[in-house]
Order: sequence, then structure tokens, then C-alpha cells
Amino acid sequence: FVTETITRFAQNFGARAHVFPVPTFFDSSDTRTAMWRERSVRNVLDIQSQSDILLYSIGSPTARSPSYVYASSFLDANDFKELHQQQVIGDIATVFFRADGSYADIPMNRRASGPDLALTQTAKHSICVVSGLGKIDALRSALNGRLLNVLVIAAITARELLNTAN
Repeated sequence: FVTETITRFAQNFGARAHVFPVPTFFDSSDTRTAMWRERSVRNVLDIQSQSDILLYSIGSPTARSPSYVYASSFLDANDFKELHQQQVIGDIATVFFRADGSYADIPMNRRASGPDLALTQTAKHSICVVSGLGKIDALRSALNGRLLNVLVIAAITARELLNTAN
């Protein structure tokens, strides 16, 4: 339902949706590299890089309702083992990050279809929407990495974030 949700969201704001015609994760980083050269994919990547506003949430494997990345069959047991070894704590649009907010050199990210998280640091409005106590650690990590500049957060989540601050 992702395409329908994005399309309706865009229509409600008089915008145009640009669907990204790629899998969530590639089986090979070489396939991803080849796809990134395709014109249709390149067009969407160019739009992403020029965006003034990014709107996203944070995925966490510990959330009560894990995001689709963790709950679907995109990742297998070996992938989860690798993410654990890499000390991954969450993701933004399929791109994984660690507790300190770093995301470079995580092998799974070379197969992910998500954007370079540097976009979250350079966009004029990098808006992260978070709700859920299971996302506290991932949110704190994203804050550590400065992976957002606007936070929309549920009150109970904000209280817990502040109560558990070091």
C-alpha cells in the first residue's frame, strides 16, 4: 500500500508523487549500482537530491510494531545477524545506522534502496515523525548523528526520551 499512500498524500497537498521503481533491498550491491545508472531511477535520485523537504520516520527492530523493513521478508536470519554485528540500532528509509548515528561502512546499506543519509543533514527541512516507546533508542541515535533538523514526536515518546537521557 506504500505507493497508494504516497500518491494520496501528494494529491492532498497538490503535489506529484514520484514512485521509486526499485526493490527495497537488492540481492547484490552490483545490481544496485547498475540500477542507479538507469534513467528512470536517476530521475528520482535527482529529485531526492534537490528536495527542500524530507519527511520520514525512523524504523526500529525493537518497536512494538516493527517497520515493514523488519517485519517483512526483506531480511533473512543472516541479514539480521550482520546488522547485529554492525551494531545497527535503526534505519531511515532502509538505510541503517548505529547508536552514534553513523551509517557509513554498514555493508547492508550498499544493497539498500534508501537515500544517502547525508540528505537528512543537508535538506532545508529534514522532518522526522516519531511515535512509540520502542523507537526511543533509534531516535536518540538519529539525534546523535544529526539525521534530522525538525522533530515531530508524540508526547509520551518525548517524555520517555527526556526521562532516559544520559
